[in-house]
Amino acid sequence: MERNVTFLPSVQAYATVIRIVFGCGLDQKLNNFLVELVRKGDKGRGFSVMDLLKAVGEAEEEGKGSLLLLSRLSSALVKAYANLDMFDQAIDIFFQTSPLGCVPDIQALSFLMNRMIASGENNMAVATFMQIERLGLDADANTYVLVVQALCRNEDTKGVEKLLSRLLNSEPRKCSVFYMNFIEGLCLNQMAGIANLVLQPLRDANILVDKSDLGIAYRRVVRGLCNEMRIEEAKKAVLDMEELGIDPDVYFNSSIIEGYRKNLNISKLWIFLTKW
Repeated sequence: MERNVTFLPSVQAYATVIRIVFGCGLDQKLNNFLVELVRKGDKGRGFSVMDLLKAVGEAEEEGKGSLLLLSRLSSALVKAYANLDMFDQAIDIFFQTSPLGCVPDIQALSFLMNRMIASGENNMAVATFMQIERLGLDADANTYVLVVQALCRNEDTKGVEKLLSRLLNSEPRKCSVFYMNFIEGLCLNQMAGIANLVLQPLRDANILVDKSDLGIAYRRVVRGLCNEMRIEEAKKAVLDMEELGIDPDVYFNSSIIEGYRKNLNISKLWIFLTKW
C-alpha cells in the first residue's frame, strides 16, 4: 500500500537558496520567494523564521559580511510580511533580530508603515514607529512624513504638534538636508500646510539660513499649497519669503496663476496678473 509522504526542504536548503539569490543580486525574485515562504507558516515550512535567520548566519563566515546579509534578509522578511498584511509578525522581526545585531533597516520600517497606513491601520503605524525607534534606528525624513500622515488621517492635531516639537528640538540636531527632504515629502503627500508651519521654527533655530535652501523650501511649499487649492496661504508664504529678502521667481507666480486657473477664480487671477 502506497503512502503519500511529503518531504519538506530543510532549513539549511532554504538558507543556501537565499544566500545564492542574494549573491546574484536578484532581490525581486527573493522578495517573491519570501512572500510564499512566510505564507506557509511555521508548520508548512517545518521551521520558524528565526531558525532560517540562524541557519543563514551559521552558513556565512562570522564578521561584518554576515551581519550585513542577515540585516538584508530581516529587512526582506519584514517586507514579505507587510505585503501579506501580517503586521504583527513583521513587527516581531525587529525585536527578535535586535539581540543578534541584524535589525531591519529604516527602509523596511517605512515600507511596513506605508502598508499599515494603506490598510487604514494608522494607530498601529504610529505605535510601531514609537516602539521600533527605541531600538536605535535613525529614522529618515520619509519615515517622519509617514508618521505625520498617519496622525493627520486620524485628525490627531495634538499628536502632530508633539511630533514636530520633538523633531525640531531633537539632539543631536537634524541637518538641513533632512528638513529639506521632510518638507518635500510633506508637500508631495498633500500636507503642504504643515510644511509651511515648519518653516518659521526652522528659521528661528538657524537650521534653514541659507537663502538658496530657503528659496527651494518656499518653492516646494508654495507649489504644494497651490496644488491643494490653498492659494491665499501660498500668497502669504510668498510675502513671508519676500520679507526675508528672497525675490520670487517666475516659478512662484506661475504656481499661483495655475492654482487660480484650476479653481476657476478668474477675478482673483485677473487682480493678481495686474499686480504682477
